[in-house]
Amino acid sequence: AIGEDHIDAEGARDPSDRGGRRAAGARAARPDPEAKRRAWERVVGGPSLPLALTEEIMSGFQQFDQEDLLAPYAERYFDALTEVWESRDPVDALAFAGAMFPFLIVDPATVELGERRLAEDSVPDVMRRPVIEGTDGVARALRARAKDSAG
Repeated sequence: AIGEDHIDAEGARDPSDRGGRRAAGARAARPDPEAKRRAWERVVGGPSLPLALTEEIMSGFQQFDQEDLLAPYAERYFDALTEVWESRDPVDALAFAGAMFPFLIVDPATVELGERRLAEDSVPDVMRRPVIEGTDGVARALRARAKDSAG
């Protein structure tokens, strides 16, 4: 919940590459729609970044208690898989497939999106495993919540 000024001040205290990566992750973690949009664009829409920086942004992007901010990115994730595969190095694309799967959007729609895209064969072959695992993880979370609420 800290602001850009605080992140900038900390970045100035640590101008190293590591400090810059941590600042990028902190910006992506902010509970703010604009912060999420900028982080998504840096990972998906912009030029390829160094993997260490991209990983930091991706790890900051999905935060618990920010599900409302993240929900719009669930379908975007599935839509972006082919573009990311075609525009990034394989290591970067695989990191995206795993780290940006919308695992916090524990909703039947997330499972349906994953299953549909896998069935349509619209997920690049090398990215199928993280999508299968992510979809299964959300399905398990839904089953666990149903079991918990049943008593």
